[in-house]
Amino acid sequence: MKAKFLKCVMPAMLFAFLVTGCASVRWHKPQVSLVDVRLAGGNLQESRLALKLRVHNENDKDIVLDALSFDMLAGDFVLARGARTDPIVLARMSDTLVDINATAHTLDILRRLPLLVQSDGRINYVIRGEASIHDYGKLPFEHTDSLVMPKFLGGSSGYGAGGDAGTGSSASSSSANPLPQ
Repeated sequence: MKAKFLKCVMPAMLFAFLVTGCASVRWHKPQVSLVDVRLAGGNLQESRLALKLRVHNENDKDIVLDALSFDMLAGDFVLARGARTDPIVLARMSDTLVDINATAHTLDILRRLPLLVQSDGRINYVIRGEASIHDYGKLPFEHTDSLVMPKFLGGSSGYGAGGDAGTGSSASSSSANPLPQ
């Protein structure tokens, strides 16, 4: 009788253990947002930009970001394009700052700048790209925000973005979209 009981109950207990164990190992999508944009050189034809992204990993284990590529768009116009192919570890339960280089076509931006700057001195942008996460594959991501343009370029502030003299970028009206599962 005892053997028959164990034969019936053990599979049910094993199934319950597996279900609850798998539920607690849920993978969370990293959140990506733009922290800083700096001019890193270039000329009138092409500018090199140094961007800093904040990637929040709320998982209880480290994640390895193998590569990242993106376009920074204002409407349908590509402001800049960038990529990073050096792996970086996204520490568990924390934010990691990721440096990434981008290229912009300076003359094209200067020609379109009056059309891109809104009445409040901001340029709305979207960063749309793909992250290659070790053991998870390629995942698209998107981050939407705005930059405050300096007054001499038609903006309402004397600073590059978000009204903060030190950053050169915006974090004010962030609506960062997560990496999809």
